[in-house]
Amino acid sequence: MLTFFIFASLFSLILAFPYPIPLGAFSLMIFWSIWPFIYLRFRPIAAYITGVVISLCIAMITSYFLFQTTDISTLYNMKNHSFWCNLKTMYGFTVSNLRVTPLSVVLALISLSVGLIERCIYDNLGLDPAKARTPPIILRNFFLSYQHYHGEPLQYVAGTPNAFAIVELNEQGIVFERKYIDEPIKWLKKNPRGIIVTFNHGWRQNAQKIKRESNNLGKFHDIFKNIVQEEKIRNPQNPRPVLCVFFAWQGLTYPGFLSLLTFWGRSHRVGIVAQGNLRELHAHLAAYKNEEIKKWHERNTIEQSINIDDTLSKDRPVLIHIGHSFGAFMLFTCQAQALMEAAVDERCSLSTADMIILLNPAFSANQYLPIHQAIKYRDEDISNHRTVFLSITSSKDLATKIAFRIGKGWNIFTEGFSDADQRQGLNTTIGHSKLLLTHNMLLKKDKSGTSNVILDIIPGFRETPFINAKCGGDIINGHSDIFGENLSRFIFEKIKKIMNHT
Repeated sequence: MLTFFIFASLFSLILAFPYPIPLGAFSLMIFWSIWPFIYLRFRPIAAYITGVVISLCIAMITSYFLFQTTDISTLYNMKNHSFWCNLKTMYGFTVSNLRVTPLSVVLALISLSVGLIERCIYDNLGLDPAKARTPPIILRNFFLSYQHYHGEPLQYVAGTPNAFAIVELNEQGIVFERKYIDEPIKWLKKNPRGIIVTFNHGWRQNAQKIKRESNNLGKFHDIFKNIVQEEKIRNPQNPRPVLCVFFAWQGLTYPGFLSLLTFWGRSHRVGIVAQGNLRELHAHLAAYKNEEIKKWHERNTIEQSINIDDTLSKDRPVLIHIGHSFGAFMLFTCQAQALMEAAVDERCSLSTADMIILLNPAFSANQYLPIHQAIKYRDEDISNHRTVFLSITSSKDLATKIAFRIGKGWNIFTEGFSDADQRQGLNTTIGHSKLLLTHNMLLKKDKSGTSNVILDIIPGFRETPFINAKCGGDIINGHSDIFGENLSRFIFEKIKKIMNHT
């Protein structure tokens, strides 16, 4: 809405330069400013008509007042009907006004057409989910980013309980249809000791085109297939069921380069989305994990601290959450309390998952600072506990390194802070904050020439279950290169270790 209003305003100013503001251009500006209000109060057709009529009336009266007279009483002087006569002369189809009138009519029609498009967009973004509909055929090729996912809640691998789920959330964080929550919950009830991995995509992504190579959805689906294959190799007789959940949201709201202008809107929106059905499904997943772990202990009559043999490790349930960019912000918002509890827990045990992985996270360092301090100032040695939090940021990630600082730069003037570190943390992400970084992630070759990713602790820090690492372009080359070979192999090894309970 804001983007279109800005463009409409600039367009109007350009048209207004050689002569008084044309009716259509000015009405277009007014239409965009009042559209959110009339949309929520009228039915579709009534909203269009009301918006155009109000816009035209305000534009005519205002332009008449500005350019035809300086005496406000003239507007109400009905004795000689000069107001209506002048309006008829000014906006009628007369030869003297041909240069203005056609343009005014065309722009009025444009404002109506854009309003129709906006209605389709609003429907598909979830403002009216009960009546959500796909945009007309003529608009589909251009407004693909507004078509939410309509497929099956769970996509099963034939003949197995292994499933891939897509859970798409609207602008309020609510699923478009309840079945996208209910079906994964049913899967949890039917499939014990499962391996579950979730992914929250980032900015300028959505739940479309699973086969598109650059889409997070397709890449995460490849990870799902790799996990299924690994479990078959590891446990061929009785493989654990696998569920991968792709949490989608409207990270891509405008096509092409226009999506670059949505940083502020999306960064605000993702915090709202995180408070919706995402929390509900995360709660179900956490309850499932804890119950299955309890049953696992009971079956094997052992304590979690005792070393277990290879046979028992094949039976352990697994739950891992992964988030990228604003999706990492969404995931962190949902799991922040659980992470703080793990930071102060004696065993650093995360109650809601086995591990949380953030890739190029796009949120303020100050939001993670309390957790970092809780870990830093613990007296006891916790270096032998398994990693529960792993954040990885690339030095080549200009989106979180530069764009985020620019986008959030105004915060240092509008928000309070008590020291220089907090001031820097207002517009710096956790991966670019020297105060919070604990490890450098390096790519080194072994004797056989194979490249391996290693974690090198930064001097002054100690080993803890909470890792905030920075890597180079050879591991993550930019903001969106999160499925590169080296990083994918590293993350998959982390998942395998948890799967094998090592």
